[in-house]
Amino acid sequence: MRMTPADQLPQHKASELVDMAAHVEWECTRERDVLDDPASPALTYAQAARHVVEMWEADAGPVLL
Repeated sequence: MRMTPADQLPQHKASELVDMAAHVEWECTRERDVLDDPASPALTYAQAARHVVEMWEADAGPVLL
């Protein structure tokens, strides 16, 4: 994830965002029936949250849960 100096979050805020994304992914994927429901946005939310975590890991290292 490339940022300009004006776009950077303070370290603690970035860590909070990644922690929240990891939690959102967990919440959205813990119940299989919700993921299988085509009307549920859970899979889309989980994928978006996973992307946030992956981008963080690519730039800053693994997320410690």
